[in-house]
Amino acid sequence: MEANSIRIETVVKALTYAVCVLAFAMVARAAGLSYALIFLGLLTLSIYFERHSYFAVPRWLLNLIAVAFVVITFFRVSLADPVTPVLQMLLIMVGIKLLEKKGFRDFMQIYLLSVFLLAGSALVSIDMDFLAALIIMMYLLSTAIVFLTYYAQDASLEVLRPAVRRMLVMSLLIPTIAVPLSLLLFIILPRSTFPLMTFLNRGGVASTGFSEQVSLGDVAGIQEDASIAFRAEMPRIADHDLYWRGLVLDTFDGKKWTRSTNLPEAVGFLETHARTIPHIIYLEPYQNRYLFALDRPVSVSLTQARISRDLTITLPAVFERRIRYEAVSAPVSQSSDLEVIYEKYLQLPELQWDEVRSLTSAVVGNAKGHEAAAAIARYLRESGVFSYKLSALPLSDDPVHAFLFQVRAGNCEYFASVMAVMLRMIDVPARLVGGYRGGYYSEIAGYYAVPQKSAHVWVEAFIPGRGWVRFDPTPASSESFSEALERSFALRIRMLIDYIQYAWNAFVVNYDFQMQVQLFKSIRDGARKLDIRVSLDRKVLVITGACLLALGLAGGGIWHLKNRKRPEQRLLEHYFRQMQRFGYIRQPGEGLSEMTSRIIQSDLRTQAVRFVELYQRCFYREGFFAEKAVRELGDILEIIEGIQYDI
Repeated sequence: MEANSIRIETVVKALTYAVCVLAFAMVARAAGLSYALIFLGLLTLSIYFERHSYFAVPRWLLNLIAVAFVVITFFRVSLADPVTPVLQMLLIMVGIKLLEKKGFRDFMQIYLLSVFLLAGSALVSIDMDFLAALIIMMYLLSTAIVFLTYYAQDASLEVLRPAVRRMLVMSLLIPTIAVPLSLLLFIILPRSTFPLMTFLNRGGVASTGFSEQVSLGDVAGIQEDASIAFRAEMPRIADHDLYWRGLVLDTFDGKKWTRSTNLPEAVGFLETHARTIPHIIYLEPYQNRYLFALDRPVSVSLTQARISRDLTITLPAVFERRIRYEAVSAPVSQSSDLEVIYEKYLQLPELQWDEVRSLTSAVVGNAKGHEAAAAIARYLRESGVFSYKLSALPLSDDPVHAFLFQVRAGNCEYFASVMAVMLRMIDVPARLVGGYRGGYYSEIAGYYAVPQKSAHVWVEAFIPGRGWVRFDPTPASSESFSEALERSFALRIRMLIDYIQYAWNAFVVNYDFQMQVQLFKSIRDGARKLDIRVSLDRKVLVITGACLLALGLAGGGIWHLKNRKRPEQRLLEHYFRQMQRFGYIRQPGEGLSEMTSRIIQSDLRTQAVRFVELYQRCFYREGFFAEKAVRELGDILEIIEGIQYDI
């Protein structure tokens, strides 16, 4: 084999391994560590056998193993999780096919299995990486099939490397045309109002710090997790109103808070005369049934969701995939008396808290009701005695006492717990509310991104005549979320990336029949006559713009590939322009050598002969123009440019 040539078989195998690795990367996490290691082992063995062709695993043995995996998978599939066993089986099948001595049919089977794996990954989670993998897979497969066609004719075919590069470029035309057309079809094809495959989609599972109990000192890293918990599409509001309500905890045993089993009666909608703010929540899955909304929610769009009298929004069962819902909230600092005040809001554990009671009396003095609660909150938040931290938290049989008199430092759970205990000691009903505090606002898309690390706990105290009033005793950060976003360039970049993820969720994953109808209506009626929300206009513009941009890029790419000139063509045209400067114009049917023979000026003829001889050697004898030859031709042209025309 010549040094500058390459076997078509080598290209086909390299592309095949690339296809398999891409499919593996998309399902490795869902398949699990054991199956991922098995596949990597089979992949390594396949590469080893390719390099040492003297050994091959018998095909009958590989077929027997494949059948065994199919049978095992049949018995492992269940309604609880029908996807994972099938993905594991397909992954192993790809690894087994790689071990075989491969012909045209085997390569095509590997490609088909890889496509099934990629499609199966969408049943686990349709994230941005799926779109990237899908586009890459389209390019890899189209290129691989083009080369496989040559391989099927002659497996030992050798092609010069420049020719291979040209074949690669031309094979990319197919997906370059297909990608924008696929986007157009995605937008215009009729969409079903019933998600037939939803039952298979498990979605990604995130972890949060929320459950039906909060144990003091059990942080588990949630407040150091920068991943996004949810996004809220809404107008921008003041930072001090950014409390996202989750669940209410009312029972304390001295170490942990839990939610009562005798929950208040649930309602679907709560009447309010206060200023309301509608917002759309895109909530990541977190293995629980509580929904979040801006404090305090009065309605939620999900038909199965219920708002309890304590303003906790719940679903009948745990949700395991990303969900979208609309909520309406009245973000005021207090709420009306919506429920009966049960004795549970005054419950205290049977502990010797004489020092805690004495401290409470000293802090409160003669204050009552709201003034007493405000005094406790100020003492914990502003006295300077206590500090906020996430490590070395008070861990003892009596964490409340340890926090107040020994460590004097803790996270929001300690501050809120201590305040609730002190309020109950002076017969003020109190409870904890778990949720999120703050969020980074994206001016581009008009939504708040709320990270997991913003998980927060605060206190609600019942004040006669005012209802449940929110108090936050945790020392606040010296810098607001808005200031942090303005000062940190890295954070602004992260928000830009998050906007891309948000757009993917809002415009692709949640692109439904209703959005499709509204898009067509906007095209028909025009933006001025359409009476819809500004957020919908933005979605329509983004979808339409993305479609037009994709089509434009595809058209530009095709035009560029079709009309661009190779370096040797540009050099030859430059040579003709230089010759024309001296009065030598190539005649019809005249060869390069014949044209050179007409040159009279000796120094010009010398360089012209050098250029023509090198050009013809590369073109006729070697069949390609190496980078060294291209540079040398360019150097000759520079010398010719420096030659002066003799009058």
